[in-house]
Amino acid sequence: MVISLPRNLDDDYAVTVLIKRHILQKGAYLSGCVSKAILRRWLLYLRDTPLYRKYGIKINDKFLVIHEAYDFAEENDIFHNQLHSQIKDVQQDIDVVSMRKEKSLTAEQLLIQYIQEMAQFMNIRKRKYYSPRNDCPDDEYHKLYRFSRANVEWLAEHFLENSEETRGGALNARQKMQIFLRFVSDPGFQIGVGKDEGVHRTTVSKTVKIVLTKIMEKSHLWIRFTTNNEAHQQWSSKYQFPCAIGVIDCTHIRITKPSQHGDEYCNRKGYCSLNVQATCNANEEFTSIDAQWPGSVHDSRILKRSMVCAQMNNMRQNFLLLGDSGYGITPWLMTPYRNPQTHEEITFNTLFTRKRVIIERCFGQLKRRFPILQYMVRIKLDRVASVIVSCAVLHNISKYLHDNMHDDDEQENIADEQKLVDEENDLDLDENLRRRGLQRREEIKKFNQPITTLIII
Repeated sequence: MVISLPRNLDDDYAVTVLIKRHILQKGAYLSGCVSKAILRRWLLYLRDTPLYRKYGIKINDKFLVIHEAYDFAEENDIFHNQLHSQIKDVQQDIDVVSMRKEKSLTAEQLLIQYIQEMAQFMNIRKRKYYSPRNDCPDDEYHKLYRFSRANVEWLAEHFLENSEETRGGALNARQKMQIFLRFVSDPGFQIGVGKDEGVHRTTVSKTVKIVLTKIMEKSHLWIRFTTNNEAHQQWSSKYQFPCAIGVIDCTHIRITKPSQHGDEYCNRKGYCSLNVQATCNANEEFTSIDAQWPGSVHDSRILKRSMVCAQMNNMRQNFLLLGDSGYGITPWLMTPYRNPQTHEEITFNTLFTRKRVIIERCFGQLKRRFPILQYMVRIKLDRVASVIVSCAVLHNISKYLHDNMHDDDEQENIADEQKLVDEENDLDLDENLRRRGLQRREEIKKFNQPITTLIII
């Protein structure tokens, strides 16, 4: 849009002209890149405008005849050499007219001069300069991206479509995956990730959103909750707790306080978070994850409304999960004794704690590999759950690829969830289920007594 012209004109005479960039830097840009048909339509339009009529600007009609002949040849597939004899005569006449010192200019000269004058008052986009892409040395690669270089290539090939596009500083699949891994591995901000990777902050934001969507599309392939014999055999091969198939627990992921209903996200420790429920198997892999509940919601309420509860209630086998005292006991969910009195109850709690700590190790490994979950997730609330689930997917993939962390100076278990012993919540729990759960716990206590005795001795 032309806001002002190098003449004293009224606003009624302002003309909207579509102009391509770099018109000032390239003298032959107009004739080489602008279509002749478009140029002719411009001239036909300008010829009837009040601006041209008021100041007596004339257009050479013979110049339009040339482009009409070219357009006719292109539309009817006629070679230009068939019209050469006719166009040559007209072109000679135009050259003679342009050499005359008349007040009127030819249409091509007029248009070039007109655009050059307007370009002084238009905001033409400057040339883009792309920062060099930073490459990390091999000895620091795993610390920055939490995966080895070969495994990052595997992740990029598995989740992202490789593109050969290089125009405009386009990123390939590996670079996009590196930006996402750097984002979830750094507790800072997107601008810092951009500086490290040699891209702008907006590129980091768009790339994180794209990779996040791709990982969520395949999350069901890596996080699956099963209640079959295979899950029980997997557990029995490593741990000696009868009928168990996994462990369940919740952890808090710190977030910024939402603008709406922010108090609901304030947990019992005084900061805003999401209360994330997860289950894991004997291989320390997440089998289910629910990251949609505010931090003030109790663990037992999340379980009651989760897919895990519905699936365990409807299963035909006699399998069970292990949980802490924050859950109410049921036939398929074992919890420790609240106040153990006898030797059998104490030994049961000892054996139970050794098995239930698996979920704490999973949470510790997850937050250690992706520090964004340990410190704070600084994105919009509607995308926090996707970040948490994506990190859980990458955690399971790291187990599949045998890509372990080797930070000896950090603890394996980041235990920020010290549950209160008297926190057991039996509210809204069916009395029949609780009675059956207590009865089954007594049976398991007797079954495990010889094993626990050997362990203690």
